[in-house]
Amino acid sequence: MMKTEKSTWRKIPAAYYFLGLLLSIGMIYPSLQGCDVASNLSSNMQLVSSTSASEEPAQNCRRIFVDMGANIGMHSRFLFEPELYPASEKSVLEKMYKFLETYFGPPENRKPPSSESGICVFGFEANPQRESRLNEINNCYTSRGWDVKYMINAVWYEKSELLFKAQDGIGHGTASHLAKKNEAGVVKVDAIDIVEFMRNLRDKYNPEVVIGKLDIEGAEYQVLPALEKAGFLCANSKGAFQAITLEYHPRLVPEYPADWKVPQTFECEKRTELIHLDSEDYVKDGQKICSDPVSPGESPVNQPQTPFKLKLYIYDLPPYIMSELKDGMSRVKNHYWGTEVWIPELLRGSSVVTSNPEDADLFLVPYPGKARWMKGQQKPEAMDRFYIQVLEYIDILPYYSRYDGKDHVFIFAGGDGASRFPKWRDYIPQSIIMTPESGYLKGEKIVSYAPGRDVLIPGFVPDSLKLFEDFFHRENRKYLFFYAGKTQNVEIRQRLIDLYGGGNYSDIFVSEASMGRKEYLAKASDSKFCVIPRGISLWTSRFYELSIIGCIPVLLGTQWELPFSNRMAYHEFTLRFPELSVSQLRPLLSSISNDRYIAMRAALKQNVRRLMYDVKDTKGSAFDFIVEELSLRANNLRGMKLQARTSAVPGKNIDDGVGAGSGNGLWQLAYPIRRITHPPGFHYFGYFDKSPWSPDQTKILGGRVAVYDSDNPIDAIMEVGYTVVATGEWRTVARTTAFHYQQGCMLQWLGNSND
Repeated sequence: MMKTEKSTWRKIPAAYYFLGLLLSIGMIYPSLQGCDVASNLSSNMQLVSSTSASEEPAQNCRRIFVDMGANIGMHSRFLFEPELYPASEKSVLEKMYKFLETYFGPPENRKPPSSESGICVFGFEANPQRESRLNEINNCYTSRGWDVKYMINAVWYEKSELLFKAQDGIGHGTASHLAKKNEAGVVKVDAIDIVEFMRNLRDKYNPEVVIGKLDIEGAEYQVLPALEKAGFLCANSKGAFQAITLEYHPRLVPEYPADWKVPQTFECEKRTELIHLDSEDYVKDGQKICSDPVSPGESPVNQPQTPFKLKLYIYDLPPYIMSELKDGMSRVKNHYWGTEVWIPELLRGSSVVTSNPEDADLFLVPYPGKARWMKGQQKPEAMDRFYIQVLEYIDILPYYSRYDGKDHVFIFAGGDGASRFPKWRDYIPQSIIMTPESGYLKGEKIVSYAPGRDVLIPGFVPDSLKLFEDFFHRENRKYLFFYAGKTQNVEIRQRLIDLYGGGNYSDIFVSEASMGRKEYLAKASDSKFCVIPRGISLWTSRFYELSIIGCIPVLLGTQWELPFSNRMAYHEFTLRFPELSVSQLRPLLSSISNDRYIAMRAALKQNVRRLMYDVKDTKGSAFDFIVEELSLRANNLRGMKLQARTSAVPGKNIDDGVGAGSGNGLWQLAYPIRRITHPPGFHYFGYFDKSPWSPDQTKILGGRVAVYDSDNPIDAIMEVGYTVVATGEWRTVARTTAFHYQQGCMLQWLGNSND
């Protein structure tokens, strides 16, 4: 039996990252020169009070990000191009992405031009050495329609001219900062009055949302009280910050204690959320700016090509398992959960299926659990029993246990994902799950969905082709937006009903009253936009149904990941707003121009077939995309399979808990370990986020020291070099006294060079 008491993956503790010694613009011990230099500020600083349209962002800056201490401007890149900068799970950057998504929506919502999204960025950086880089970002993003303006100014509580020492190091005392006196390497910089800037911002744009990032290395102790006194740390005040991510620096300004709090002098109902979050990821960027200039509204659909043709084996489950499900399967087949029946049926008629399991890349287990559930057998213990019966049958063959189920595929078509099988964690924790649900069920995380491993699939709309033919091309739609549905005790649905129900608006149709499907489709197809709030779970069939009838989907909430999102430009034909924006839906949707609406309709028409299951002609449909996704998974598994076949110890059971699993009859993978460094001296590589391996994997960087088990004297020397892996030969490149065991000297390979 394949049950394991816990997931067979070994849990490796996450690395503890040493944070806080990265590049930022410091403002420590500012030296005020005692004069008003407002007239000498750069022309860039005048943009929010200037009347010159050529210098300033568009008038439509409704949602504003203020980047204070911008360094090389990475946060605007995270905002507009997060796909270039992956974030590991639970990392600081992942938290920053969630912060940005909370206030600006998901990445696809941020791709349209600022004139449509309302998103603008104002940034300040004191280091003159960053001016060229930041101007490059300004010009690139302006050409793409994103209103971004970085300025070379220090952030302070009054206008002044300050002394600044520009440095480019990482660690104590090596970051750029304001200087205490005029010395070598110090230049004069103009400082803005951040309070005056915020007033100008408020008066000019009347923004709905303002958030900020503050990393000014000690100056926060002066800047934050000034903002608070002026009311800009009162979230419910006009033009104030709703939230700021920041880092305090008591080490740099010792007179302020580590537990220092911003004084509260301004009378306020809701104070700005100050979030301790020091995101200095990708401090060297690593991506070219505007290397592939693409109009934000014209992002190409990425169509990855797999290097091999998928071979899929489908288990033929015996009558004693399937015979009782015929009635249930007929019902499921014509329901939104029909993918559990239709996907196996379509796959059987395709060219990817092989009858020889020895040739298979993947194995599909075609058990329609929803059919069993619809027969009224919904108790958890009953569903467990039925799924375990299926697994006991396939365990007769050797294929599941070969790779611990990693190449086996299961379909769970409901909003509960694999939780339909309550003990899935014990039995199929590493298998590929196909599901429409990426997020939450009744407030709890659906942990069955793992991005990159599992496949998100569209929900099944039984009469999709007829709906498209009957409704998609309807013109002159009466309603601005539409929503009809029960509240299900979900707060956002109740808010929709309270705000827009009751017939208070002639151009809006919102109702919780019961209505037949014919009336529902008639009202929805007479609407430009269809609002889609979450229900008990995030996914909902209405997204697919309403897309098919030509109503532009408006998703409320940012958590739901859509199918094939790596290959479909959803931002071109959907809108997504935070749930907090529900009260602003009418002005938000009314502000969308007719030209933009027409373009979104055209993009929807181009993409909607990819969300439909055409059971008669699968070309270009959701089915084709699913096959491509499975092909990618199979390709990802190829290396693992090859390694297992070449390095496995046949017949070695792992009941002792050693290796990848426990008690599964798996092969134990024998990974050879050998020493590659040799005396004299001790070798190590000491930096947490840099790979020591050369691009061709033939050399490994390191440092060599004479001792390792005691504190180094101040004149201790480390040899900087690399080891030739094949021979173990150590080659010294340089010597340094600037090192310690935790961080070494930040060795890294440059680009694709192996030298």
